[in-house]
Parts: sequence; structure tokens; C-alpha cells
Amino acid sequence: MPLVFVHGVATRQTPKYRAEVEQRDALFRRLVMGQFHPIFDPDWGSGAVRFAKGGWVPEPGADEAFAMGAATVADGASVAAAVAASDLSPGLDLALDLAFGALLAERAAAGQPLSEAELAAFEAGVKYLEDGGDKTAFSGRETDSQFVATLEDELAPFAPQPPQAGPAPEGMGAGGVFSAIGRAVKTLTDPLRNGASDAGLRLVRVPLSKAVATFLGDIFVYLRWRQTDGDAGTYNRIFQPIVTDLAEAARQAGPGDKLVVVAHSLGAVILYDLLTDDRALQAIEAAAGKPLAIDAWITVGAQPGLFADMGLYDRPTDADGKLARPACVKAWLNVFDYTDVLSFRTTPFFSGVEDFSFDNVSGALEAHTAYFQRPAFYKRLRARLNAL
Repeated sequence: MPLVFVHGVATRQTPKYRAEVEQRDALFRRLVMGQFHPIFDPDWGSGAVRFAKGGWVPEPGADEAFAMGAATVADGASVAAAVAASDLSPGLDLALDLAFGALLAERAAAGQPLSEAELAAFEAGVKYLEDGGDKTAFSGRETDSQFVATLEDELAPFAPQPPQAGPAPEGMGAGGVFSAIGRAVKTLTDPLRNGASDAGLRLVRVPLSKAVATFLGDIFVYLRWRQTDGDAGTYNRIFQPIVTDLAEAARQAGPGDKLVVVAHSLGAVILYDLLTDDRALQAIEAAAGKPLAIDAWITVGAQPGLFADMGLYDRPTDADGKLARPACVKAWLNVFDYTDVLSFRTTPFFSGVEDFSFDNVSGALEAHTAYFQRPAFYKRLRARLNAL
């Protein structure tokens, strides 16, 4: 079962992103596809916006003040939501998503892959959720360390069996997986992260502005050059890496294999364009040596509905004014989070698609990228794919 993952906006091949890809691919193989199935991660972001000069982001203290004197901002303005362990009462999905999401974020920030023991613990978490879990196991009055100890006890019966030969698995006690989870949860719930002042905003102003500029720049470049050929055009800069990997995935899909495509954020916008473009489809099918047939297209935290409502897809509509699901796609599932302000519904604008809500259990700043770090996401993805 080959899988193609088309990334979203403002994605570049940094060490942090490569660590996130390694995490995500390992979880897809372990929980969705099987260890020996290929995963393709086409990089279209490297062909998107490029800044020629820079220097347009203001830096604190670098320029003369417009007003006389120094302005102050009251302390206590929150820039990130931190959730304490004592608040983990709404459900098991919430508890496990917070714990493992914190661990994966910590590993990605350090540029580290997940260990075999961490993958096994994540798998145990997914199976625990699939089994229904024990909603009474976690007390709303537990400390961080008590919560992690309870989590270890609850997941132990669901841990995959180690191979008969080879080294013993990493310990679950001090220095092991759940100690790492405990450290990550402590970082997540550290009260020092709950408050921020003007000084805190000044620290993030430059990287935040650059991230926003890259985000908007990728969209502007795509829209500006989407109909343009040549090296500067969308087809060669953005479509071609996706075309190449889709063709190879289709070629490797054997009889009875499912071809799954996951598209995040603007990757879904681009992919709808590509999958309804005759030239791109002909190139894919010529390289694959057979027609393109995508068994499941999963769009996550995506904007095709928004782009359709703005009239940015030049495609025919049906009697209800809806755009068609790409003909090469057998099933289209769209996942959004109410907290993710960059995720949108599709059913008002497209036929042949189903919308599903998902709670990332995170603040607005993190929700857009948190889906693939949550055990509950994989639990639900497995169920949906098995039902197709």
C-alpha cells in the first residue's frame, strides 16, 4: 500500500521538518500501512517563494521611535495555552494526545527520530484507544508524574511483543519512554510558559514575521504562476515533484494494493488542481504505465473549500454548483479542527467528499500542524481506511 504525503504551506527542508517527516513516516508505517510499504514525501516547498534581499522585518530597537518616550505593555498577555495535568478530564483521547504530542514535539525540536520503544508506546496508545480504555483510570487531581505513571500502567497490556531475539527493549522506568513523556509533559505544563509580556513578543517577532511572510509568499507564488509554463511556472516548480512521486507510487502499487494520498494544508489545494489537470494526469500515467487510481485521498487542515468559494478553480460544476471529486480518486475524506483556523469544510463546494471534525487538543497557534502527532488521529484514520 504505497502512501504519498503532500506537505502544506511554509514547509522547507530544515532539520526540524526532516525529523517531523521521519516521525510521521514511522507512525504511518507502523499504524496504517505496514513496515515494508513505500512512502513518498514530494518537496514542492523548495520551489515556492524565495526572498531576494530580506531586511523588511522590523527588529526591536533598530529604528528611531515614532513616539517620544518608551511605551510599555502590561505583563500577563498569554501567547500560548498550556494545559495542566489536573485538567485532563474530558476524555482518554485528550490525555493521550497531550502526552504523546508533547513527546513528538520535543523530539522534532531536537531533530531526533523516535526510538523503537517510543514507537511501540505510541502504538500501544492507539490500541488502548481502539479498545475503549478505562475512563476512570485518570484522576483529575493527579500531578504530572502521577498521570504519566498511570499512563504507563494503562498502556502496558497493549504494548507490542518484543522480537524473540535481539537486545531487550528500552526500559519503561527511569530513563525510559515514560520518563521522556514525563519530561515532555512537564515542559508542556510549565507555568513559566503560560504568561508572556511585551518582552516575550519581541523575542518571537522576527521569526514569526518571517514565518507569516513565507506562508503568504507560498500562496502568492502559487496563484501568480499557476498558469505559467517554464522554469518559473507552477508546473515545473511545484507540480513536478508531486507528479514524479505520484507516478512512482502508482507504478509500485501491485494488484490489491491501496494507493493512499494524504495532503496537508495548501498541499490539498495544489493537489486538487493537479488531479484535475489533463497534462499532469497524462504525465503521471505515462510514467506509471497505467491509469492513476487513488483509493483514498485524505485532506487534513486544508483549504480547497475556501479556494472553491473564492472561484479559484476553473473547473465545471454540477447542477448544484459543486465541483466534482477528481475522477482518479475513489474516496475523498476531509479532516478539520475547529481550533485550526486554516482548516475548512469541503462538502458545500465539492461532490463526492466527506467532512470529519477532529480535536487536536492544542491552542490556535499549534492546531494546524498537530494532527500527525496525535494517537487519536491514527486510531480514526485506521478505522476510516478499513471501512473503505
